[in-house]
Amino acid sequence: MRIELVVDELALIGFDARDGASIGDAVQAELARLLGTPDSPFVARLTHRASGTHVATVDAGNITLGARGRAASNGRHIARAVHRALSVTPQTEKRS
Repeated sequence: MRIELVVDELALIGFDARDGASIGDAVQAELARLLGTPDSPFVARLTHRASGTHVATVDAGNITLGARGRAASNGRHIARAVHRALSVTPQTEKRS
């Protein structure tokens, strides 16, 4: 199964702009790891649907992180929140 995840916008409010790329890289790496796990709840949900399912929006909610935390750690926390939102919350879906 191929999963393509496109993030159009990642709002990082309260973080130093210089950390944006590092946080984004960490989000990407952690989501790839989580979605690449066969027992991921999100992947399990997709296997029960026809191909072509498109999740239009995902709201991972507000995430409170330590502003002084490391970019990589913050990125991992953000990715886990997105993964949780994909895994347990019904999202707005479209058929391709």
